[in-house]
This record gives sequence, structure tokens and C-alpha cells, in this order.
Amino acid sequence: MTERGETTPAGLRSRQPQPDEPIEIRRSLDALRRAWKVIALVVIVTTAAVVAVSVILPNTYKATATIVFQTATTPFASTDVGTRQRELETFQRLLGTREVLQAAAGEIPGETADSLDKKVSSSVDQNADIIGVSAFAKTPRGAAGIANAVAHAFKARQTQTERDQLVAAEASLRTQLRFAQARGASVQELNAINGTLADLSIQVASAGSDLEIVPAEPPSAPYSPRPVRNGVLAFFAALFLGIVAVLARDRLVPRVGNPR
Repeated sequence: MTERGETTPAGLRSRQPQPDEPIEIRRSLDALRRAWKVIALVVIVTTAAVVAVSVILPNTYKATATIVFQTATTPFASTDVGTRQRELETFQRLLGTREVLQAAAGEIPGETADSLDKKVSSSVDQNADIIGVSAFAKTPRGAAGIANAVAHAFKARQTQTERDQLVAAEASLRTQLRFAQARGASVQELNAINGTLADLSIQVASAGSDLEIVPAEPPSAPYSPRPVRNGVLAFFAALFLGIVAVLARDRLVPRVGNPR
């Protein structure tokens, strides 16, 4: 129990001045009001510069060819989801190999594997078993031509690889058939081998049919630059940075202009 007139520590703490949040808000608003002309100038200059550069830069067009990986039709393919995802990822890497790019460059005048390497990118949609081949060029037809050439070169390479596998399997089965005939195998065994050989012959003829190409069309509008989009982004970015700079300066360089 304390005597009259004495103050407890808790009472002292309760009477200590607390941070005045409205004062902080008013201080920030005052700083922004003082610097609004500077902020506006920075925003206008930055936005105008970005728009001007966007207008001056040459147009770049983007076209995308689609490769659809259909249901497997060969004994070397798998319908397992994990396996197909790995196959799609492998296909994506193969699209950028020098062998594929060189084959595509042979179909496009003035292009080389090195130049195509800078103009072509790929993406995989594993949910739909689709590979997108995107190409960038200075003209709409040029972009579509590059995307289609790379897609067809990739399919030709995969078709040849698949055909080589089937031919090797066919040769192995023919060797197995000769050994079976030499040791006097049963008619059922010989018929089974012959049936497999017949299936392989059909599959050799249809090699590459699991890859279907949807050709790219020339784009109707440039991919870049986009002056309107770039101008809007520059406006908001400059506005945000200007406000942050003003508030930071107000904290680092305090003013003696209010009761606090």
C-alpha cells in the first residue's frame, strides 16, 4: 500500500508518452506534398523515356509451333505418367541440340545453328503431352518459318531414331528365328516370332507417327516492344520508387518543423 501522492511504477509507465501514429502519417504526407513536383517530374521523364525507347526499338515477332506427343504405338514407348514426363523433358532438351538446329538451319536461308540457338526456345505442357517450339524474328513469316523448321527437324530426328531401334529389333528377331529353325523349334514358337516380325515391319513403316506437328502461324502483332505496356509499367515503377525515395530521405534527414 502506498501513501497519498506517491506513484507506483505502473502508474509512471502508464503516464509515459506513447508513439503518436497520426503524427507519423501526417509527417509522411507532408513530405510527399513538399516533393510532389519532384515525384511528378521523375515519373513523367521516366515514362516518356521508356515509351520513346520502345518506339525506336525494332519489332520482334514470336511464333510457336506445337508438337503433340500422342499415345505410344511402339514396343519401346511407355504409357507410364512418370516415364512420359521424362520423355517430354528429354525431347525439350533435344530440341536445342546442335544436330537439330543444323538440320533446321539448312531449310532457312541465312541461318546457322548458332544463330538459331539465340532465336529458339521450347516449353513443355506435361498435362497435355505438348511441346511448344517458339521462335523470335524480325518478321512474322520469319518467326513462323523458324519455329516450323525446328519442329520438323526434331520430328525427323526422332523418327530416324525410332526407326533405327525398330530395325535393330527386327534384325535381332530374324537371328532368333534362324536359331529357332536350326534347333527344330515348335511351330507355335516359329509362328510367334514371325508374328512379331510382321508387327515390327508395320511399326517401321509408321515410325514417328506418335509425334504430330501443329504448324506455327505468322503472328499478327509484334511480341516486343510494346510501348503502351512498357509505359504503364514504367509509370507505376517510377511512382513507387519516387515515393519510397522521398519517405526515406525524410527519415534520414529529419526536419524541425513540428511539435515532436
